[in-house]
Amino acid sequence: MLRDSSHEIRQQADSAVSEFLQEIKDSPSVDYGRMAEILVQRAASSTELTLLTAITWINEFVKLGGDQLVPYYADILGAILPCISDKEEKIRVVARKTNEELRAIRADPAEGFDVGAILSIARQLSSEMEATRIEALHLIATLLARHRTEVISFLDDIFGTLLKALSDPSDEGADLRVETVQNRGLICASSD
Repeated sequence: MLRDSSHEIRQQADSAVSEFLQEIKDSPSVDYGRMAEILVQRAASSTELTLLTAITWINEFVKLGGDQLVPYYADILGAILPCISDKEEKIRVVARKTNEELRAIRADPAEGFDVGAILSIARQLSSEMEATRIEALHLIATLLARHRTEVISFLDDIFGTLLKALSDPSDEGADLRVETVQNRGLICASSD
């Protein structure tokens, strides 16, 4: 219904969905993970309202469900990172907030936090969209700071893509290279 050609139907569907989200927020027991799986699929929509609704819900679920979503972290990141470069500002804003919330979750591999699956989002480092590449680099830097040994064990899988991303000519890419070299010691790359 969020993709319907009728503005009135889209508006009513959006209103109903918003009410449903409020009921979920008020519920004491919710399986955020299962619902997040569905939302991740909807986040691939080419319809602005559907995409915005999906990532808004994901954002709410990350805030509400936190640790419950650790097993779904990689899938959520895979849906959110491309949205950071969306043409619509509303979508970019929600995607950035969600990405920040996800990076703030302190999870442990012993609790189902799959560093390898999360590093698989390294494919976003090849994105043509600069903001998405930069956020993927920030994510890897965060993972490296928190889970150094696990990240290093996957270095062979991401090394080529990581080297290419670290040569990003943007100013923020240069800042991230310096931060990576100084604070994490992962790789020495020049920023000439």
